[in-house]
Amino acid sequence: MALPHFTHYLKFRALRIFLSSLFVWLLLFQLCRSKFWRDPHSAFFKEDHVYEMDYRLYREREAWHFLSRHNSDLNPPPYVKSDRTSSVCVAIVTVRRHLDDYFEATLGSLLEGLDERERRKLYLSVLIADTEPRVHPSWGQNWVERLTDSATTYNVSNEQLKHLQTLEREKNFYEKGVFDYVYALRTCQQLNASYTIIFEGDIILATAWLSRTLKALADIARLERQSGKPWIYLRLFYTETALSWTSSDFAYRNMPLVFGILILSGLTCLVFLHRSRFTQFHLDPTSIVVISMVCIPAFTALVYMVGKYNLMPPSRGH
Repeated sequence: MALPHFTHYLKFRALRIFLSSLFVWLLLFQLCRSKFWRDPHSAFFKEDHVYEMDYRLYREREAWHFLSRHNSDLNPPPYVKSDRTSSVCVAIVTVRRHLDDYFEATLGSLLEGLDERERRKLYLSVLIADTEPRVHPSWGQNWVERLTDSATTYNVSNEQLKHLQTLEREKNFYEKGVFDYVYALRTCQQLNASYTIIFEGDIILATAWLSRTLKALADIARLERQSGKPWIYLRLFYTETALSWTSSDFAYRNMPLVFGILILSGLTCLVFLHRSRFTQFHLDPTSIVVISMVCIPAFTALVYMVGKYNLMPPSRGH
């Protein structure tokens, strides 16, 4: 008796619509699971194997090997530095870290792999942003003098130094960080280089980062000539926190409104088609309710679950 009873209900259009939509929704759900599992801001994100650090560790080993060769007291290899006509000034602000210190790996990965022509056109300026620079583990190391073009601490008045010491003691890193970046920018500005690159002191750079950056800058310059629109800066990578839905996104900030508009629009269109005499569109009221109140919200939710930049990838240049 159960099978005929079920077959009887399948005759109802609303139930058939619901089951068909459920099948399509589940199919799309599985496709999204297989496609968007690497995106941490997607509902389909899976941690397994995403945060493996194989390449980072490989670059760190290259960086440490590069620095160790140039830190040796016995016969360090010759090294070519900036020729003072640099087209790129790289500024790095670093402070002592109480836990892990990434600065040496950062510098090593930045310089490792550059050929002599690239290095000559790159001026590397390092600001040791500790008011007592001797506490920084890299201060006084042989490789710092041999590999960087400038590695200094603050050259400020006594009054400014006391203020920086106060900020450091009070852990006011926001104000002190702004001061440090402005200080680093002014150092590069004095060189009159075409481009200034600011790096944090806790990153690992990929192989051929400079050639890729210069290629991107050339593309931006070409686009600027074509469009006549000026540009401000090039971001070399996006942090994960910059790729999610935020309150600045209208669709996310007004999610109930979006659902409401879509439901109301769908309901209005279906009712209009149902009552129209010029169409063969036949839906009973129950089917209209199922489509408007169940199917439309379900597929809208799936769109949000995919993630913002899977739907709207950022353009190549910003």
